[in-house]
Amino acid sequence: MAERSRQEAIREMMAKYLSLYPGVDNSYAEKLYKNDGKWCIYSVVVKMMKSFGYTVSHFQEAFDFYTWLPNHEPSPAEDPTKKTLLHYACLFSRPDLLTVLLCDYGARSDAKDEKGYIPFFEAAKSGNLACLEILYSKGFAYFDRRDVENRTSLMIAAFFNQKEAVKKLLEWGANADSKDSHKATAQDIARTLGHNEVAEVIRLFRREQSERNARATALKRWTSADPLNRRLYEAWQHSPNPHPTPVNNVQFNLAPAHNIEADNIELVRMNRYDVSSQRNYFGNQQGHSDLFLCLAYLGSPLICSRSDCLKALKRYEGTLRAAGLIEVHPLYFLAIIRLTKDDAPLRRTLLYDFVQQYPETLGRTVEKGGWLTVEEEKESLEEIESTKEEEVEPVPETLRDKWNAFATAAKLTTPQREAMDELVNLTGLATVKELAMDLYIEAQENGFKPPTGTDGAPREYNFAFLGNPGTGKTTVARLLAKILEATGLRAGHKVIEMTASDALRKGVQKFSDELAALTGGDNSIGPPANSKLLRKGLNVEVLHGTKWFPGKIARVVKTQKPRPTPPAKPNEPPPTIQYDEVVTYDVIYPDGTEDTGMSQFDDKKKPMLRHVDKGAAAGGVLFLDEAYDLDPAGNTNGRHIMADIMKVAEDCRDRVSIILAGYKDDIENKLYAYNSGMRDRFRAILFEDFDENELLEVWEGLSKAAGWKEADTPGQMSVSRVAARRLAQRASIKGFANA
Repeated sequence: MAERSRQEAIREMMAKYLSLYPGVDNSYAEKLYKNDGKWCIYSVVVKMMKSFGYTVSHFQEAFDFYTWLPNHEPSPAEDPTKKTLLHYACLFSRPDLLTVLLCDYGARSDAKDEKGYIPFFEAAKSGNLACLEILYSKGFAYFDRRDVENRTSLMIAAFFNQKEAVKKLLEWGANADSKDSHKATAQDIARTLGHNEVAEVIRLFRREQSERNARATALKRWTSADPLNRRLYEAWQHSPNPHPTPVNNVQFNLAPAHNIEADNIELVRMNRYDVSSQRNYFGNQQGHSDLFLCLAYLGSPLICSRSDCLKALKRYEGTLRAAGLIEVHPLYFLAIIRLTKDDAPLRRTLLYDFVQQYPETLGRTVEKGGWLTVEEEKESLEEIESTKEEEVEPVPETLRDKWNAFATAAKLTTPQREAMDELVNLTGLATVKELAMDLYIEAQENGFKPPTGTDGAPREYNFAFLGNPGTGKTTVARLLAKILEATGLRAGHKVIEMTASDALRKGVQKFSDELAALTGGDNSIGPPANSKLLRKGLNVEVLHGTKWFPGKIARVVKTQKPRPTPPAKPNEPPPTIQYDEVVTYDVIYPDGTEDTGMSQFDDKKKPMLRHVDKGAAAGGVLFLDEAYDLDPAGNTNGRHIMADIMKVAEDCRDRVSIILAGYKDDIENKLYAYNSGMRDRFRAILFEDFDENELLEVWEGLSKAAGWKEADTPGQMSVSRVAARRLAQRASIKGFANA
């Protein structure tokens, strides 16, 4: 009877859900129930999860009746995404269902969908903190797992601009230095997509992490190897992980609330430190005894050898390992601090960290039954005051102030700063100016030399300028070329400007020829397999015997030659004719060389050539406006030009930057939809429409330059203000011409 009522409940639940949709009646639910079609039932439950109209009890009934549901992994034929219910619980922000699926039904937390996403990735993508917290607390936070593009959960959260999720993942221990298939970190991904706040969060975290590592490295001169473990030092800096990583079987769990006092251990200050007992009344060794003995040695006015201190600390560490996964006492770090007594700056910094984490140690020195000596407390308080003074320093309020402060501190020369000076004086463009500041900061960190990744590959600087006409995209492209050269990120500032329509009108070969002015063409040596090497007017050297002769390509002719085809078989259609491209080209030799006149070459007579124009190609920027008009999906020439652009973006990343410009939706629908990899190659920069005040500022600047002066209208709004206000009302409309 109970089984029957459960079946009826399931049937009623599905019928109720399906009835919400026009054209679907209860008969469909009845048919579904009788046939027990797994995919159909699964699909209905997924839609129920999305609707938020059902409580957990509804789903528990379904899971109890259809026991295969919680762990059902649909095939591509059933569901192209291959997501499990756990994925959908994270996607639709259903932490209640997530808990039930994990705890009551043992749903797999590592199941992958068609993109290689596990549920933890799905929660990171949607920025669902509640689901992330649940997965993390249950031990299902897989920080090192990768999707099909080799991205971690942190990279996915950065890709989808989930700032709070990024903060949480970093706090929990996600690796900010991991790289995806394109050698990009999470910070690189955020910058490329224009997610500047997310990129800044990761940048600050990495800087703090670098500082912690530097301190740990500095400790090497003063302590044994065990206190230097980087994980141990990081544990001091962060709240403890509910699932901490054992370090040599020792769990370093150092929450600020951890009791600083030791059980059954008392240190008494008389003429010297004294440990009242290293054993309790039952003769058993106390867990922290050797630590306190080390502290006593270090604080004693008597002469104690450094080796005795380190031996006591070693014995303490050995006691911890022998006991298994237990906590290290916070005073372990005080012992480390005292070992650095000969390095005053490091000692003061570590003392500051210690009292910040354990403020209860202040105000109670050894004489008063505390842990710090009078000198240690004095140094701590001085460091705290010094830090407060640094914190109250005024922060520049405007980007112009920030730029001037940076340029002065970095001692930039006039050529290094003049392009940026011009950019900061332009109206609006806050996002672009922040980008340029980031470039200067990055360049300074690299000594104003082109940065490279860990694999030695040059960094690429390609952008997509998205926005309406008149927002300054072309002007910014010219300035950006100069800024890239001024920062040392590019070797030259030559700019090639054209629209996509211009490129299509010129044709693929002419476009490649113009692009070669930036790239230097093909710098290979050998038979010219690449036709780009054979553009007219190109300076080359031709190998005759064992000598290279200078020459210039005078003429290039390309023809199609049919391949030999076998005779058609009886009762079969004739075979399709295949064609090969045959290239004939002439090389002219200058007078005065041993080989003068002209040589003609073709596909059979291929000389060894080497290109000598690369030095003339100093690098720079290609600015392609209205780039969406290439329409690579529907235009053959546009497809070839797009392929050229992507090849240059990869092969010439050390000297060429490419900027694509156009309307945001058109770029996404015509270019990104055709080649999804472009999102990773081109950092998106949104050019906002000018607001009323910015439009007025632009107009007043133009009027002043032209020598115009508006008539005074006392008591009335100026004509310029009225015009700017009316124009601003059309902002954000596609095609709005701005200034």
